[in-house]
Amino acid sequence: MMLPVRPTGSQYALTSARRGTALTFIAMAICAVVLPACSSSGDQRSSNSPADLRQAAISAGVELPSNEAARASLATARELDKGGFDDQAIALYERAREHDASIPGISHRLGVLFDRTGNSSRAMSEYQRALAEEPGNADLRNDIGMYFYTRGDFRSAETYFTQALQIDAQNKRAWMNMGLARAQLRNDTGAMEAFTRVVSEPEARANLGLVQARQGRMDEAKANLRAAVAARADLDRPREVLAWLESGGRGAMPGGN
Repeated sequence: MMLPVRPTGSQYALTSARRGTALTFIAMAICAVVLPACSSSGDQRSSNSPADLRQAAISAGVELPSNEAARASLATARELDKGGFDDQAIALYERAREHDASIPGISHRLGVLFDRTGNSSRAMSEYQRALAEEPGNADLRNDIGMYFYTRGDFRSAETYFTQALQIDAQNKRAWMNMGLARAQLRNDTGAMEAFTRVVSEPEARANLGLVQARQGRMDEAKANLRAAVAARADLDRPREVLAWLESGGRGAMPGGN
């Protein structure tokens, strides 16, 4: 488990973090005790080797009719994306869009990748373009919320998570991220309400307590972490942080950011 260092996305997990929208600040963002990620976009690593992916990128550049070139570039971009080759994936997503601007989802994915590589202005430009293309995409609004969360703009993040949930009331990542944003805004009741849409009450209290500990709200953090570990003996990170708090909170918090 880890406290948020970015937000996001991902990455930003109280208990686990995913690569999704991870920037340096994501290391400071938090995710769920039970959810692997906060970002909505796919982040499963490709099993292909870097050499295979690079060769695929070369193959996608062969002169082809426009529609075939778009499909080849898009397929290779997705593989590079899964493999973590962000810059190469960006180039091929852009190439695919040049060949066929009607392909859905490219702007959304480019927003995530530019965010992940630290290009904030390009990320927001792509996110705005994606919103125009897919106004009813809940995952897109969740990812934009993580963009703001990782930059410490928790109020804007909450707004986008709210929009995501208005579109898809069952979106677990958006509920978890809403809990994180509300916790950062010190709306503890609202945070618990959001967290418990996704995880058990002990896990929700663990998440809230870990955020409170990072904020320096030691009494509230200890109360929530005590309740969490009393109900769930398997919550290792909350137990470690609670022990650290009860010993005076000296040194770095267990588990880092």
